[in-house]
Amino acid sequence: MCADPVAYAIAHRSWLDGHPLDAFSARKKAKEHGTGQRIEGGVAPGSRRLVVGDSMTTGSSALAVVEVLEEHGAIVCAVFTLVDRLQGGRERLAGGGLTLLSAFTGPELLEMARRRS
Repeated sequence: MCADPVAYAIAHRSWLDGHPLDAFSARKKAKEHGTGQRIEGGVAPGSRRLVVGDSMTTGSSALAVVEVLEEHGAIVCAVFTLVDRLQGGRERLAGGGLTLLSAFTGPELLEMARRRS
């Protein structure tokens, strides 16, 4: 659930800009309390979705969310992450026909931190 603030911030900004996007939360498996749903939020079967993550390592977590969405009937267009750690996630997603979009890579962040030191 670490990426929820990122996804909901994107959705909030989209509404402010007049191009509303719905956000949702997806779990690998349903919790035994609360609503017990694997997906919380507006995800209609046939809707196009972007999976949002905070960081990408192997791609396992993103692929688990993709699976949940596809089981629900949603169409996953791509995966977005703030930081791609360059540890195989991009290639693993590509093997499943998915594109990974990232704001930064791990090495880029390290280089920026070094410059500020």
